[in-house]
Amino acid sequence: MSASTAIRTARKIATATALALAIAPAAAQAAPEKPAVDAPPAQARIINGTVAPDGTWPFIASLRSASTGGNFCGGSVIAPNLILTAAHCVTLKNSTTKVASSSLYAVTKQVRLNQGTGERIGVANIVVHPSYQPGSFTGDAALLFLNGRTTAPAVGLADLPFENAAVSGNSWEWTAGWGSTTPNVPDAGGYGATYPNQLMQTALHIYWPASCNTFYGTTAFTNWNLCVGRTDSTFCNGDSGGPHVVQASNGAWYQIGVTSFTLLNPDASGRRWACTKNFAAVTRVAAIRDWIFATARNGGAAAIADGGANLGDFTAPSLTLKSQKVHARHAFKVRYTVLDNSNVSAETLVIKKGHRVVAVKRTAFGTADGSAFTIRVKALRKGTYTLQLSSRDKAGNVSRVYSAKLRVR
Repeated sequence: MSASTAIRTARKIATATALALAIAPAAAQAAPEKPAVDAPPAQARIINGTVAPDGTWPFIASLRSASTGGNFCGGSVIAPNLILTAAHCVTLKNSTTKVASSSLYAVTKQVRLNQGTGERIGVANIVVHPSYQPGSFTGDAALLFLNGRTTAPAVGLADLPFENAAVSGNSWEWTAGWGSTTPNVPDAGGYGATYPNQLMQTALHIYWPASCNTFYGTTAFTNWNLCVGRTDSTFCNGDSGGPHVVQASNGAWYQIGVTSFTLLNPDASGRRWACTKNFAAVTRVAAIRDWIFATARNGGAAAIADGGANLGDFTAPSLTLKSQKVHARHAFKVRYTVLDNSNVSAETLVIKKGHRVVAVKRTAFGTADGSAFTIRVKALRKGTYTLQLSSRDKAGNVSRVYSAKLRVR
């Protein structure tokens, strides 16, 4: 069977359209339902499901078409200026070619699509996972670098030990989105789809991909995927790119997956219905975690939620340093401002006369919240000097060197 027939769960828009995977109907047998550990709420599902209470998903993002304003995919805030989503949400149909950054924007801190509230932020750059294949959904992940920062909290990223514990421990995982609440025929323009205004949520079981391959008689699920679902619940078109999270014992939520694809179920007339098979695929966060961190660092993202000061801080401090005038034979203070997302930095000041270094001052680590700071310098003779200031944070990020003139009168 052709891998080019797998369905994108994103709603079709001009720049990112659906692709279908026809899978023969499963043999009559019990679904691979796990015993309940913590019973999910009754009827908690995205298909014909319950609404998500306000504040339940503070880190979820809605991806909107810049031309229509319509929601077409979900995403998750993993840093103040970085959103994780599915690659097929931000690439052209049957292609790895990215859509234009200007063709979409993100909305955070909003659960109702028609609220008119929330934070709307443009997309500065899109980075698609280098292994992404539109036919098989290999590497179905992308990062959106935002033009600004959201104040929505970020969700932590699950690592391999956390993933192993969640799957092996029969944990419930949760997902949410604004996707269709009814099965539909994506090949016919989403015939039968019903899209909600309110964010929907569901609790699902987690399986290794081999379990669903065996059940459905397919090879669609690979090591890039986790298989998630219940006999009465699944995600659907428009939920793509959204987060799948598991709660840790300390109460924190960690994202283990990105909504990727579901399987189509042909009927007698040949129409292929989406969201009727209840176990579907998410891209494993543990499989892309190293790529996320490396890409975030190279792209100048802010701190990743669960990285900590020494692992997840990718942004060098920013400085403001102005030209200054002082009096000869008087000690003086060089005034500057510094801002770092960790709020802690240390500065190095070099004063030069031509190419000759006449003074070097270094501060200890301290506040870096954008306030004005000063470095005290001993008296200098009359003349024109060059001030060179740089900053570093505890994660090892070093700012560029900022220069300004110093006139000693």
